[in-house]
Amino acid sequence: MKSLESIEFDGVPTPPKKRAWVKLDKYAFDYFDYFDLSPSERHVLLAVCLEVRWQDFAWHGSLTDLSGRTRMTRSHVKKAMESLVAKGILEAIHPFKSNSMGEFHLVHYHDLIIPEVRSGGRPTGSKDSYPRRRYGPLAPKETTK
Repeated sequence: MKSLESIEFDGVPTPPKKRAWVKLDKYAFDYFDYFDLSPSERHVLLAVCLEVRWQDFAWHGSLTDLSGRTRMTRSHVKKAMESLVAKGILEAIHPFKSNSMGEFHLVHYHDLIIPEVRSGGRPTGSKDSYPRRRYGPLAPKETTK
């Protein structure tokens, strides 16, 4: 089987050699319901969560970038971002201005994104996932004579 790096796609960019991943918490949709997010707000927030920097929990980009990622118009993206800021989900560090980059802080980063898994098998900060045991505890065999 070929790796993704070796597959030639017609007209589609090949994935980068070094991949990045983001794992959303399984309760993200409950979070969306709690804040009563509209479908466009959910979509924009998911796009922001996929590209937020883990070092400072900030997303940096333009309306055009986010519009291209979500396939929504720039005006819809701008309204959704303004609504997310008004609801306290995002904090505007540098808000969007005409033809400029914006920077937004994801306030509830730890509620939405699960940190990278350590070698122990349990994500740091996770309260409901436990390391799996391949085998149960081995009890010494009793011998009957």
